[in-house]
Amino acid sequence: MKKIIGIGIVSLLMLGTLGMAGMNIGKMTPAGIDSSTGVKNSECLNLTFSEPVSIHNGDYTNVEMNGTETYYMGKFLVPSYSKVMTFPFGTEIEGIDVSIG
Repeated sequence: MKKIIGIGIVSLLMLGTLGMAGMNIGKMTPAGIDSSTGVKNSECLNLTFSEPVSIHNGDYTNVEMNGTETYYMGKFLVPSYSKVMTFPFGTEIEGIDVSIG
């Protein structure tokens, strides 16, 4: 009985490696590099906003801009923009450049 259990465990371990049998190890590239060109991928995001407009509302002054959100729970009412960017697992972000003007 112990031999059968041992053979079963070894068989399961061997079957788990069959998925890698068809992989071509030589063509594997690190994340963030295009396998066909070998060039690092980059993401560019250009944003343009309107001029800020201040609106006096009693004791408060609201600042509004087209293309932005102005309300986040528990935060000040100021224009802000949020963008979620999803990258493949293992991606290394080397830097973020921001320019205004």
